[in-house]
Amino acid sequence: MVINSQLSPAAMASSVHYTLGWPVFFKPSSGGGSLEGAVVRTELQMIELLKATREHPYEQYMVEEFSPSRVRARSACSRSTGSSPPCRSSRWR
Repeated sequence: MVINSQLSPAAMASSVHYTLGWPVFFKPSSGGGSLEGAVVRTELQMIELLKATREHPYEQYMVEEFSPSRVRARSACSRSTGSSPPCRSSRWR
């Protein structure tokens, strides 16, 4: 669901509530990806986030159904300057 900037934050939060329910995953859909995302659990949280989007550089935001899961990736690296292996990541199986 793409956020409609023409609607007030309260109207958009209400639309999210009736379309997807809670919780949802809120994120920029124009350049920020999931790194700037947040899990939203209530209508009040959604309203506050929508008001805060006016201060961010992204042009468009979206809301997805939240799907809890476990971590799917891990990384192993050393911050020391010794003979430790370089940083690498691998997938959980």
